[in-house]
Amino acid sequence: MHSLQVTRRLALQYRRSFLISSVIATCACSPRAGSIRRVRLLQTGTAASFTALAHTLAQELNYYRREGLMVATDVVPGGGTKAVQALLGGSTDVVLGYYDQPVRMAARGKAIQSFVTMTHYPGNVVVTSPAKPERIETIRNLKRALVGVSDLGAQSHLFLNYVLARNGLTPLDITAVPIGTQSAALAALEHGKLDAWSGFDPGVAQLINRHPNVRILADARTQKGVRDIFGVEAYPGSVLYAKADWLRDNADTARRLARAIQASLHWIHRHSPDEIMSVVPPAYFGEDRSVYREALLHSTDMYSEDGRMPAEGPQAVRKVLATFLEPVRTAHID
Repeated sequence: MHSLQVTRRLALQYRRSFLISSVIATCACSPRAGSIRRVRLLQTGTAASFTALAHTLAQELNYYRREGLMVATDVVPGGGTKAVQALLGGSTDVVLGYYDQPVRMAARGKAIQSFVTMTHYPGNVVVTSPAKPERIETIRNLKRALVGVSDLGAQSHLFLNYVLARNGLTPLDITAVPIGTQSAALAALEHGKLDAWSGFDPGVAQLINRHPNVRILADARTQKGVRDIFGVEAYPGSVLYAKADWLRDNADTARRLARAIQASLHWIHRHSPDEIMSVVPPAYFGEDRSVYREALLHSTDMYSEDGRMPAEGPQAVRKVLATFLEPVRTAHID
């Protein structure tokens, strides 16, 4: 009888513990207080780009869902021009793009603000075509060259213009070719239709793996590269930005988005490339997983740890853009 009582007591304790655990788990997985917030997010460039990794992980690890968000993402190949048009036109709420665009829009009197910073190095690389490595050894050799960019006016184009200016050339000294996706850029480079490309990983890593003879002419994936190119320790790259009035009217939603991205950034810095790749959609890896992994291994430092804007970041970006954009150079931007 005593044994039966003990058994019943243990069973009751187990059932009670199970119920309590279930409640805790349910609370932990439930969205934050309030209704589900729907957000239309427009991502510029390529879905697989490393500059969007924090967003990818926020989706795959359900960090958006944990914050009570339903984020509908569309990807616009190319640069931020179309994304800004969509933002100003009201067909999207938030843009995942480069911080250059809010600064450019501020120069035009448009109230657009970033509210979480994903990368504190922009990740740009200018790399030569494998078909013409002997002729182009430095940025100065790009004169009269065909150089691929994601889109005219895109961040990759702006970065190219800046490194040209630092090396005594102007945007008119080269022909910028809008090439769209990374796969299209790689095909054009390999077939000799471009002399060089202003691009990003994992595309750059894939090109180098297939053609070790290519030359890297400028590299903003590391702190040393950022210091050499921009003269600062950190230079804001990909951010989430929105119209100021949307942020004012949807402050809680913006906070939830920022918390989800922060959680992704913390996760990136606490997990290995293999663990990250176990979450990233396999379609992003390209033809060789090992190349993606190697690129990821060397890119981890690019990601912010807390999502905060570097203190010197806004002024650094304005200084760069003012080098070749008259509206930015003459505008009063707070």
